[in-house]
Amino acid sequence: RIAAGTVPIRLQDVPLWHVTGGRIIAGMKYLGEWQARCLAIIEEVRNARGLLFVDNVLELITAGSGRSGLNVAQMLLPYVQSGELTVIAEATPDALLLAERHGAAFVHALRRLPVAGFTPELAWRVLERATAALEKEHAITFAPDAISRALDLLARFGDADALPGAGLTLIEQMARLPRTELATPPGGGRPRLRPTDAVAAFARASGFSRALVDPDVLLDPAEVRAWFEERIVGQPDATELLTNLVLIIKASLDDPQRPLGSFLFMGPTGVGKTESALTLAEHLFGARDRVVRFDMSEYGYPGAAARLVGGPRGEGDLTRKVREHPFCVLLFDEVEKADAEVFDLLLQVLGEGRLTDGTGRTVRFTHAIIILTSNLGAGERRRIGLDDARVANAALAHHYREAARAFFRPEFLNRVDFLVPFRALDDTAVRGIARRMLDGALAREGFARRGITVRAEDDVIDLLMAHGFDPRYGARPMKRAVEQRVLVPLSRRLVLRGERVEGETFDLYVHDGRVAVMSSRGLPGAPAPRLAALGFAHDRLWSDALGRARRSLHAWEESALLRRLRADGSPLPAQVDAAIDALRALEEDFGRTPSTLPADRQAALADRAAAVDAATDAIEWALCLIDAPGGDAIKLIVECHSLHPAAHRVVDTLAGQLVAFVEARGGRVALTAGDGTRHLAIEGDAMASILRHEIGTHRIHIEDDVVEVTVRGEGAPPGGEVIRTAGGTPPTLWDATTETEAAGDLSALAEPLDALLLARLCRAAAAR
Repeated sequence: RIAAGTVPIRLQDVPLWHVTGGRIIAGMKYLGEWQARCLAIIEEVRNARGLLFVDNVLELITAGSGRSGLNVAQMLLPYVQSGELTVIAEATPDALLLAERHGAAFVHALRRLPVAGFTPELAWRVLERATAALEKEHAITFAPDAISRALDLLARFGDADALPGAGLTLIEQMARLPRTELATPPGGGRPRLRPTDAVAAFARASGFSRALVDPDVLLDPAEVRAWFEERIVGQPDATELLTNLVLIIKASLDDPQRPLGSFLFMGPTGVGKTESALTLAEHLFGARDRVVRFDMSEYGYPGAAARLVGGPRGEGDLTRKVREHPFCVLLFDEVEKADAEVFDLLLQVLGEGRLTDGTGRTVRFTHAIIILTSNLGAGERRRIGLDDARVANAALAHHYREAARAFFRPEFLNRVDFLVPFRALDDTAVRGIARRMLDGALAREGFARRGITVRAEDDVIDLLMAHGFDPRYGARPMKRAVEQRVLVPLSRRLVLRGERVEGETFDLYVHDGRVAVMSSRGLPGAPAPRLAALGFAHDRLWSDALGRARRSLHAWEESALLRRLRADGSPLPAQVDAAIDALRALEEDFGRTPSTLPADRQAALADRAAAVDAATDAIEWALCLIDAPGGDAIKLIVECHSLHPAAHRVVDTLAGQLVAFVEARGGRVALTAGDGTRHLAIEGDAMASILRHEIGTHRIHIEDDVVEVTVRGEGAPPGGEVIRTAGGTPPTLWDATTETEAAGDLSALAEPLDALLLARLCRAAAAR
């Protein structure tokens, strides 16, 4: 108004300086520097007979006192009291109380002038002027009902008393909406902002879903309930109350002077209390990261409340986060562990919907949902063995209500809208959680981007239930079980195959107590799958394995090698033909759904499948080694230079398994032991052709350490590519080149060594 000349004559052309305590002391390192700057400002304002404007009086009182007992307000005080300096300061009532507490003399030297809020009529006039300026600046037009809708939204969500400031912010956000979202008149002209644009701008600013804030969009209560029931498993009380909360917010029936809702979730660990808070945030805001979580065990000491609200020199953890994100779900985890002073702060938040931070600024909680969690009563809860579910549920609610009454003060509990009992998870609930977590993991970006489909058999869910649920910790281990037992085996294949994995389908099933992975394509040249090892519980996998076995044998049948062998009169082509016929007869006699067969038929199928596997195994070994020299010899060195206590044992294990393999195939081995090494002189048919595939590094994971054992030829340098890894949870052998996986640690390598070497031989033959 001074710049516009709309002030009394004595204020016209009067200069005005805007300062803050922080700006006055900024950059001042040495004693007396900021005091000199402050005196210079005072002198300049006095000489110009100007005005000094301060918008944070509390900051002025505390600035500069960190290294001395003097602050900026004390420097200004004598000049204010003498009338030489005119200071205009602003403060909210709460900030003024704090300022009086820290600097009463300075505050009392100022005359108080209460500033009333804008009347609705005046606020409307201010908004009209602002819209006219925005129309000119952005070449748009505002429909009158668009401004009305904006004010309605502010009234619904508690910002109407901040007019015109909140209204100005919202119409500015409307003006900045992308032009592609605005309606253009049929005859052309400026884009026109409608009521729907006010809703869109408010939804973007608040994070609320469009369906929640738009009065023209209907919300089906049954759909809301179904949405929560799908994601919160086994907790009907929680789904019921969260559904009701969404409906209350949609209908604008919440108390505008309190948080949108407040809940005390009580129950044992790992039953879904935190997950329910995350799910609520996902429904309201479309993002689970709108949950602001506080672990109250970190605020359990005297004085911890100051961390939440801050002080004159710093912001509080709670007030800062709510000021930055006023529309949020506030989760106070294990609230019973907080200090008593923290409960006093929560009383104010729950009852009045606001809190004053250490700098005197008021933070509103009327846009937040407050969720408190507690394990009180979970340890002493007796199993309620009642047949009537309604009676059992009532007894459970009564148990937790009494536990809460025994711990929390009555005035605290009275400010919480709902106490929500969470039940221990039964098998149905655990199965639902396992399925949901697995589906969520398999829908991640890495699968979607590559167009990969992953199908899991029911026994995978059973395995996750066994390893992902603990009676003490509930379903908390489930995420770890999904990652270790499902995602790790899948990630190995995705990383190794690169672009070749795009559009592929993987099937997951349980074999040897672990999740096994079957690829719809398989690797070129991979051996035929062994049918007997699959079992008969998975019809789809059985059918896929039959197809892959047939394709593998046909690939050999059509190869140049087999054509050469036919011409030479070798018996191997006839053996391949017989194996194909046996495979066809197996399918004709038993079909592709072995799970439906009676026990005697499954036993017969197992015998026939084992015979087909044995024939296929013999054919593949013979074809891969058809050109290998007889009486072959090779010298290998197994060594490890690790200082790990288990290093020598690992060397002995690997060397012993190689010896057992050679002797089982009729070869001979001379073993010589050295310091951390084992020398093997090996003789036997095709031994060099086979065992050269063992040359390289074997990486063994033992707890948190990695031990590397090298197998090398005599005279060759140590090292080489990693051909196999062992260890992990569960213990697994993994051959990257052939994508062959087997259960067990290194000590179990002897059993699958034949399969691992055959897979490498088949891959090498296909490459030729």
